[in-house]
Amino acid sequence: MNIKERLDFSCALFDAEGNLIANAPHMPVHLGSMAKSIKTVIRLNAGTMKPGKVYVLNAPYNGGTHLPDVTVHNARFWR
Repeated sequence: MNIKERLDFSCALFDAEGNLIANAPHMPVHLGSMAKSIKTVIRLNAGTMKPGKVYVLNAPYNGGTHLPDVTVHNARFWR
């Protein structure tokens, strides 16, 4: 219900270092934590990230704001 009816989600593009390139404007409150979460995924998976891999994170100390937050990173365009 939160995602479908309240639109409680965010979308953004990051570069290979985890820097924000672009984001959807509808829920900017998530963007502060998304940058930390993608940098955590990059750090923990250095050398193994490949296009097509998907990483799911819900650790509040690594980029979430509280436990129900789930961050999904798709390494679709990874080089």
